[in-house]
Amino acid sequence: MRFVVVVVFGLLSPVWAAEAAFDGQTTTTWARKLAETRSAADELARGGANAVPVLDELLRTQRGPALDRTVWALGGLGGEARDLVPALTRLLRSKDDQQRTAGARGFMRIGAHGSAAVPMLATALRDRVKEVANNAGYALGDIGKGAVPALVAALGADESAVRGRAADALGTIGPDAAPAVPGLIRLLRDSEAGWRARGEAAEALGDIGAHIATAVPALMAGLSDEEDWVRRHCADALGELGEPARDTAPLLIARASDPKEDVREAAAEAIWKLGAPAIAKLVETFRASTNRAPLIEVFAAGGRRSIEPLIALLDDKHATRDSERALARIGWEALVALPRDSDATRRITKAVLNDGVRRMVTAPEGYKVVLEPAVSAAAENVTLNWETGSGHGFTLSLYSTRWTAAGLEVRRIRYRWRRGRRAGERAVERVLIDSTVMPRGRARAMLPVLFAATGLRIQKVQSPTRFMSSSADFHLSLAIRSDRPLFSQSFTGYSGTSNEPKYACLEACETILDQALETCTWKRESPADQDRAAIAQRLDRVQKESWWVAERLLLIAHAIGDRRCLPALRRYIKSPVDNVPRDHRYAINAYAHISGLDLRPKPFADKDVAATRAKYVAAFPK
Repeated sequence: MRFVVVVVFGLLSPVWAAEAAFDGQTTTTWARKLAETRSAADELARGGANAVPVLDELLRTQRGPALDRTVWALGGLGGEARDLVPALTRLLRSKDDQQRTAGARGFMRIGAHGSAAVPMLATALRDRVKEVANNAGYALGDIGKGAVPALVAALGADESAVRGRAADALGTIGPDAAPAVPGLIRLLRDSEAGWRARGEAAEALGDIGAHIATAVPALMAGLSDEEDWVRRHCADALGELGEPARDTAPLLIARASDPKEDVREAAAEAIWKLGAPAIAKLVETFRASTNRAPLIEVFAAGGRRSIEPLIALLDDKHATRDSERALARIGWEALVALPRDSDATRRITKAVLNDGVRRMVTAPEGYKVVLEPAVSAAAENVTLNWETGSGHGFTLSLYSTRWTAAGLEVRRIRYRWRRGRRAGERAVERVLIDSTVMPRGRARAMLPVLFAATGLRIQKVQSPTRFMSSSADFHLSLAIRSDRPLFSQSFTGYSGTSNEPKYACLEACETILDQALETCTWKRESPADQDRAAIAQRLDRVQKESWWVAERLLLIAHAIGDRRCLPALRRYIKSPVDNVPRDHRYAINAYAHISGLDLRPKPFADKDVAATRAKYVAAFPK
């Protein structure tokens, strides 16, 4: 009898063994939390080595969402993940599809720390469940150099999908996968292999790195492959190989006419990566060509790298206009490099603006957008004021500029308003007060672009009947001032009416100026006194403004914080509150911020405005 009792207790003792615990909670508790919420996985991930015993038990005992979320938690473990390789191996050997999927994903999450499982992961490349096989390939790629022999062997597999996964993993490994180059070349040349596997082989050859001369002939042949996936990756790879691939420029230039856009883009980028010899061949082809449209796109893909060779091509009378078209495709970066007063610059400026408007707007039916010739600009002082409103997510920016010895000094106040058209009010995002100096040459090139917008007009195509809009959905005004007024216009209208092309052109100008300023060094500073005074002065008229302008002025007054705004704010707070008390809330917020007298409840909502307003009126100086 005593023997039986001992045996029974011996059998039951593992059940009574203490569970692993982390952060004061046992594995059972963590399993329940993982089944209920994803955040439990993040808590475990932050536990590091302390969480490993619990994670090990979870991998061995859980199924369903709890197992999936346990696997997710492995990603932040670091070297401690090696202790979990046996549990993940057990999952990867399972006959259950969900367990094998979790095991493969787990090895992908721990990356190089799963190197002991390379043979099993190589076998899993052939798994009948695609997700298991793909994740095994990703894991082998993350393991790195130690996985190369197994992956080279997999390149010779019978199944095309297995060969493709191996090639993809070798590309992830990069230069350390150099021993795989012969096998990748064979795969690329194998017409019996699937198109995806051949493309992965080409991509891997590029990822392994420069100066692999032996791969160039196979990649050149691949540029004529019937599958665009293969052609694209061959072009990409040639761009990565550098010096050995420089003589492939003619073939890459020929791909500029490929029927598939992604192939054209890859070939164009490869030409620019190959450098001076390939660019010289491109220029030579451009001069001699009778169909330059595809080559213009190659130059456009080069961006600022294209500007110098294209400016040189302006002197070729046979290629001048096509060179101008290519420079216009590059946009503002080309404008700043061009001579300020040349005919070519004026034509390119007009084309850039036209392109900006065309991309931003669709003219109403029966109308077309017309740009007049650019206005000559000899400005020494420029002030640009831009106002938009009515909750369309537009921007209010005040640009104050002046010429200095260093260039054009720009002070910018940008007020971003975010409110959905029918979704109700949202919080103000921010007010930015910045300052920078734009180099004189760049500023001289950019100002004519802005002034060119003043010639925009709407022309009726079918009849001379004037197109009118009666809506008042948004308000916009733009004023550019130099030695003489160049443009001043206010209008209202729904998107899609005759007003929109004009608005789009003005926005194109602001976009160009913004891009020119992006390369300047900005510093945060308080607004200039003249800007503060202007806001305070305009705030005196705030009660006469349209409600959408009033709201913005009150918010800007709050952000600027000038005490000269206080009298106008007091007058506004004393005025009656209408059915939408939001503007009075903005005024009270601004007054509290500037004066330091804070009588607001916490939180302060529209429903509190009437009572809070009464407190302030009583507290105002008599």
